[in-house]
Amino acid sequence: MDALDLLRSLFVYQAWANGELLEKLAGLDQQEHIDQRHTATRLINHNLVVSKIFAAHLSGTRHGYASNNTEDTPALDELSADVAAMDRWYLDYIEAVSPKLMSEPVAFTFTDGDRAMMSRQEMLTHVVTHGGYHRGEIGRILMQIGIAPPWDTFAVHLHHAEPSRRLQVRERLALRGLHPVASKGSRLPGRRIPRSSFPISVRHLLRRSWRSPFSSGKLRHNRLSLQVLSFLASIQPLSIYE
Repeated sequence: MDALDLLRSLFVYQAWANGELLEKLAGLDQQEHIDQRHTATRLINHNLVVSKIFAAHLSGTRHGYASNNTEDTPALDELSADVAAMDRWYLDYIEAVSPKLMSEPVAFTFTDGDRAMMSRQEMLTHVVTHGGYHRGEIGRILMQIGIAPPWDTFAVHLHHAEPSRRLQVRERLALRGLHPVASKGSRLPGRRIPRSSFPISVRHLLRRSWRSPFSSGKLRHNRLSLQVLSFLASIQPLSIYE
């Protein structure tokens, strides 16, 4: 996979993550969670403005923004449509841009007047990482009011978009004798195989997975993830864009 293919995959992920988050926010009670909804909307709008600014840098046009957010806060449904359109613009841009131009340096000026220069590849990477940063902020706000945020990770998106990835892993493990394979009809859809049926070596890995930061989210969710969520929920949200 080359850099352009990776960026294409990342922007598909961003469009999916934005849609999941906006759908979650649309379900918030407008009276009970008015402040949290407002802060989240401001953050998404800021992210949209930054995306539009860099789209202008990439296309060589003027963006017309004097800051990285607007004074007025748009309605959430209007914002959702604008975010979806911006995500589509970036996907179309990646399909059209020549690979030779990706490393080309582009000079531009930030809204605060500072001069800058980045390659097109660097600007595209910035747009993706910037968006993920602010979605994380909103996720923390949701957790503080007892609402589970969308599971926003690149890995989750890949396996959601391509379920065959999990089947490929199971097949490879089965070939290596590391995973029990039930015969046809012996296992109902969605039913878990008891841990005791795994080989000793695999059971050892399952025990270690509770302590490993690289283990499966499902295996460590009940113990590790809840501790992390409790810690993050105790932190006050940033309010610089309110």
